[in-house]
Amino acid sequence: MNISFIRFTSCERGFYKLDQRKPSMANWALDLKTGVITGSQEMFCTWGLTESGPEITYGQFLNMIHPDDRKAFEDTIENIMVKLNRKSTINYRIMRSEGGMRLLHSKVEAALDEKNEPYGIFGIVQDITEQLQEKRAAKAQGQAEFERGRLESILEAVPPAIVIIEANSKKFSYMNQRAMELYGCNYIGMDLEKHIANVNARKPDGTFYPLEEMPVSKSLKFGEKVRNQEMFIEGIDGVSLPVLVSSTPLFDEDGKITAAIGVFEDITQYKGMECALKDSEERFRVLIDTVAQALWETDAHGVVCTDSPTWRAYTGQTYEEWLGYGWVKAVHPDDWEHAERKWREAVAAERNIDAEFRLKSPDGTWRWSNVLGAPVRDLEGKIKKWVGMNIDIHQRKLAEAALRESELRLSKELEVAKLLQDLSTQLVQAENVEVLYDQLLATMIKILGSDFATIQQFYPERGQEGELYLLKHQGFDELDTGYWKWINPHSSKSSCGLALKTRRRVVFTDVLNCDYMAGSPGLKQYLQAGVRAVQSTPLLSPTGDLLGMISTHWREPHQLTEREIRSLDVMARLASDLIERNLVEENLHKAYYNLERKVAERTAELVRANERLQQEIKERIEKERALRQSEEKYRLMADNNPDLIVNFDRQLKFTFVNRSMCRMFGLERHEFIGKTLYDLFPQEQARKWEYLFKEVLAGSSVEDEATIISLPDGTVRSFWFTLVPIIDEKGKITGIMETCRDITEQKKMQTEILKGDKLESLGVLAGGIAHDFNNYLAILLGNISMLKRYKNDPQKVLEKVEGMEKATMRAKDLSNQLFTFAKGGALVKERVLISQLIFDDVKFALSGSNTRGTFIIPEDLYMVEVDRGQISQVLNNIVINALQAMPEGGVLELHAENVILDEGDLQSLPLKKGPYVKITVKDEGIGIPEKNLSKIFDPFFTTKVKGKGLGLATAYSIIKNHDGLLTIESEEGVGTTLIIYLPALVQAPSDLKTREDVLEGKGRILVMEDEEDLLAATGEMLSSLGYDVSYAREGREAVQLYSYSLNNEHPFDLVILDLTISGGLGGEKTIRELLKKDPGIKAVVTSGYSNDPVMANYRDYGFKGRIKKPFNLEELSRLVYEIIVP
Repeated sequence: MNISFIRFTSCERGFYKLDQRKPSMANWALDLKTGVITGSQEMFCTWGLTESGPEITYGQFLNMIHPDDRKAFEDTIENIMVKLNRKSTINYRIMRSEGGMRLLHSKVEAALDEKNEPYGIFGIVQDITEQLQEKRAAKAQGQAEFERGRLESILEAVPPAIVIIEANSKKFSYMNQRAMELYGCNYIGMDLEKHIANVNARKPDGTFYPLEEMPVSKSLKFGEKVRNQEMFIEGIDGVSLPVLVSSTPLFDEDGKITAAIGVFEDITQYKGMECALKDSEERFRVLIDTVAQALWETDAHGVVCTDSPTWRAYTGQTYEEWLGYGWVKAVHPDDWEHAERKWREAVAAERNIDAEFRLKSPDGTWRWSNVLGAPVRDLEGKIKKWVGMNIDIHQRKLAEAALRESELRLSKELEVAKLLQDLSTQLVQAENVEVLYDQLLATMIKILGSDFATIQQFYPERGQEGELYLLKHQGFDELDTGYWKWINPHSSKSSCGLALKTRRRVVFTDVLNCDYMAGSPGLKQYLQAGVRAVQSTPLLSPTGDLLGMISTHWREPHQLTEREIRSLDVMARLASDLIERNLVEENLHKAYYNLERKVAERTAELVRANERLQQEIKERIEKERALRQSEEKYRLMADNNPDLIVNFDRQLKFTFVNRSMCRMFGLERHEFIGKTLYDLFPQEQARKWEYLFKEVLAGSSVEDEATIISLPDGTVRSFWFTLVPIIDEKGKITGIMETCRDITEQKKMQTEILKGDKLESLGVLAGGIAHDFNNYLAILLGNISMLKRYKNDPQKVLEKVEGMEKATMRAKDLSNQLFTFAKGGALVKERVLISQLIFDDVKFALSGSNTRGTFIIPEDLYMVEVDRGQISQVLNNIVINALQAMPEGGVLELHAENVILDEGDLQSLPLKKGPYVKITVKDEGIGIPEKNLSKIFDPFFTTKVKGKGLGLATAYSIIKNHDGLLTIESEEGVGTTLIIYLPALVQAPSDLKTREDVLEGKGRILVMEDEEDLLAATGEMLSSLGYDVSYAREGREAVQLYSYSLNNEHPFDLVILDLTISGGLGGEKTIRELLKKDPGIKAVVTSGYSNDPVMANYRDYGFKGRIKKPFNLEELSRLVYEIIVP
């Protein structure tokens, strides 16, 4: 073996020597540089190349590998060369030169140089062809044994008796267990003829079966398949058994009969069916007795002369009442004539009777019955009597009536649908709106069955709240309609007036019994017109704007059905479309008239323009000269301005930078010109500016925005910047001018001043906080003292405990407000009852002052979605400013109300239209001069000697971040009014009310808390609710307990983790470890800091819920129950 070119490492040589001991193995090596393979003599013999010499090329070797295995072998070699796997094994087939094929098992490994790079590959090969053939032969033999055993199992499992008789010997070679049980012995090895004699095989007629006629004999002799041949044999106890015999011949591969299979099936049970058939008549009689409610018989003339207890039990008649024709007295009066006629016709025609009528029950109710009767004839064919029965079909009749009612209702629905479809088609095709109004009203009257109908259009510009105008009516007298010509929400107590006010459908089922209309002029007018019932449905546009009203009226009291309500909704949409169409047409007519007028005016203007043209040309030349001078002045001013001034074109490339910009960034002017933001700034920062720049190119302006910029030298500075569009003389935006002012030092000063201002605000609030806390402490101490006196009076003890709980929760609210104001935290938006927040925060801020607060807050005030802490800060800042403006005390008025802003309101308010909560805070202070009002929300602007000018600026910023608005009105010597607009959620306040029920449950809960008293109290509360509680003092202990319970298949249902643990793992790190062990864990985080990021965004950290300390039993029970029992 020539392997001198391979420099084996010591490890490789050991591997080589080890495999050399195996005589069945051969070795080969591949030189990666030359592509030549050398190998041992055994290797080339294995490949079938005994005369090829000691080496071949790699390509020749690949051609010897079976095509199906070649790709896998090449992939293995490639993986070794690119360091994916330096060692590998593979099985492949070699096509030998003499035409044979061998299966080889090969180990391959890379030979590496000093740089750990492969320069060769060597392999060890073992021929496993014989091993594979032996395994396959053993597997085939095992499969045959398995199939043979499975066949025997099948034969043993089937119910029939099965035997096999050999063709040569005519002897039994196999019997299954059922055959042995049938014959009572083992016939294997017995002659067939002797067996037939033993079992006394007989035909169904009782004669013996000859041997040659036996099914098995026919299969053995003629190769016939015999199916289900009946015979009788004697069983083990000598009893003759009926059997069905089938036989099938078995052939060898030459087609010669070798044996026959006989199948014997015991049919004793089938023979028993003949007896069962005889019982059918009796069972039928029992069935009749079960189904029929009454059996009866009469004489040949149809006269009752025998008793029928079942009839009397069903109808409650006495024997005397039943005889003769007395049975008809049990028939319903409305059915009597029909029942008697059907009976007399059947008797006269001597045919069966089948009639349905109602019979009186013993309890006096009427039930539907089906009477079935037939004549009984003698041997001569004459009728000797009538027999029959009554079957109760009452439930069937009720179902049929319900079905008819349903079909009638469906027919009505289809009729209504067709009317609505026809109306919709007319509304699309017709051109005369007046005709369409009449068609709409006529359809309404027909579908709803009303006597009158009206349609009104809403004119929002009339009056304070708009008015309805009567467009069309049907059914009313013209004298009656004058009263409803114009309707506003307060002009009359009518259905349309109330619907106009509420924007909802109004239904008066009977105006005489309507409290709303009692004694009103509207009621008098309804009664004068003959109206007893009325409904009014508002017509709304797709955007929710009111367009008008449709009303229907009835002369009698009327209750709308669900079908009528659905039809009303459809007709309301059609009426809305009709009014909108009319409005569009009116607007088009107005627009056409205005267009003609404007064209005439424009023509006159063009005439005058031509006269001014020459003069303008002269003036323009002068202006261009002045413009060039102005541009030069602007460039000098911009170039020497300390602020950064930059111009961009529409492709957002730099077109101008002043010297301040060059100095700030340490670049020359030419290094800016022609480049984009992405060429000079980080990608994220450039993307943000690109978004703002595109808004400016669309026509917007960005003013007084703050940003942070990273300079090329690595420093970070803060800037105020303004973006305005550059507009040419044609009004086209050609670029953007950006002005930036470095405010880094100003921001640092502002931060420090903000800290001081907040401390100063806290000082103002401290007196009030101490006053309220002392009050609540006094309540707690007083109740604790009285508990000792009332220890034997459970009712008194409960009252005192409830008082202590209320005082504790109020103290909790004070601490929450103080903490939020003092510390701040992450933004946490939630749905809030703003009315309670206003009352609590203002009362909190006024605590300890000589100013009294008055509140005007409606109960139905909208909810808002805000950061409770930031809104509290706004209210505190506003109240503190008010207190400072009223040093001698006074009254602070707070008024909250719901408002809906529409397009008209948005002209004076920079807000989006929709629902808002408007909060007005009015003080009796010294007021603010008018000249200062425009600067009152600017940072650092103040008129106070010790003021910092940040309170109202902070409040303005917070409200703006909530998509709201803060405005101010003031008059010197009278006072100041601040108005807050917050976007509202139109939702009933009751939707947010907290249930106070204590919810009990079951489950295992792990509580982690480092405060022993709180840990014990929490565990006691959970135990009282029915939960099994375990305790941990820090995170590692909690993880250990949870892992133990999880491994023992008794996991915890819930884990409650304290966020902050002294000297140990807190809730945040603990939940990370627990999630690794159980991704589906249910966990709750608890802390006294609600504004902590983990508390604010608890779901992002893997928690299912949160609860703020302190908490009571109701809060804890509700949270735990909702998580464990979702």
